[in-house]
Amino acid sequence: MSCLKNLRKAVIVVELVIIFVLISILTVDKVTSYASTKLILNNNIGVITKIISNVEKQKIENQKTAEEKTETENEEVIDDSSDTEDVDYEDSSDDYYDEDYSEEYYESSVSAEDFMIQGVVYYNGLEFTWYSENVLPGGGLEIPGRHSDESGYICDCDGYICVASCDYEYGTVLDTPFGYAKVYDVCPVSGIVDVYVNW
Repeated sequence: MSCLKNLRKAVIVVELVIIFVLISILTVDKVTSYASTKLILNNNIGVITKIISNVEKQKIENQKTAEEKTETENEEVIDDSSDTEDVDYEDSSDDYYDEDYSEEYYESSVSAEDFMIQGVVYYNGLEFTWYSENVLPGGGLEIPGRHSDESGYICDCDGYICVASCDYEYGTVLDTPFGYAKVYDVCPVSGIVDVYVNW
């Protein structure tokens, strides 16, 4: 863009010089001879040629500078990408962490009251929700020693909280933010563990 401006300036200078020369030839009585007119024109043409040459040099230098800058930026991008390491995320399921969830959901212990209010707790890569025996009595569930603990969780005879999951087999013991739980029912959605309560 600056080269174009410089070129326009050079053209304007050339036009002004030509106009000045023509005015000088027409109005000045002293310039009468052909030789002196030719000398003035030759001098002005020399000045104009230098101006145009300088503009062209500036244009070439600007192009070189722009190309060098682009090459440098490309090299920096390549260098940055070479510093990244290959990370294997396949074996990191135990260390699951989702940035969308706040830190409070990752505590190792969540009170029954907080769980009831929040409705959802995220822990060890799983989503914990609750369902009530007041809505789904679950008479067909084979829960030995079924009872409700002081927090309102439905538990078995060994004190395991009863949960539903489609990802774990019947009888699987899970670590939850409410205590240890055992799978006694099926939840229709993968990745979700339904906790059985009497609220």
